[in-house]
Amino acid sequence: MTGQLQNKVACITGASRGVGAEIARVYAREGASVVVNYFQSKDKAQAVVDGIVAAGGKAIAAYGAFICVFTCVGFVSANRSNIWAVPVCICVCLFLYVPV
Repeated sequence: MTGQLQNKVACITGASRGVGAEIARVYAREGASVVVNYFQSKDKAQAVVDGIVAAGGKAIAAYGAFICVFTCVGFVSANRSNIWAVPVCICVCLFLYVPV
């Protein structure tokens, strides 16, 4: 796949469903290698990955609980060997989780 994000990595938080999943698909269509992050929905995340790969893109599913920006940075650092060696990582859909 080619596009505006060729040779980039997009780490999409909450990408197992909803807006995050659609962002993952769009980034993949634009050529990014996509890390489909999930917190609870491993099967749904894998389904998003399978769809991206079936369409000719590159994607992996990776667990991570993003409760603040520091956990996002830690996730990327800890998973660097699993996240392809490219110069940019784009994190979107970062949210603050507050249990009730």
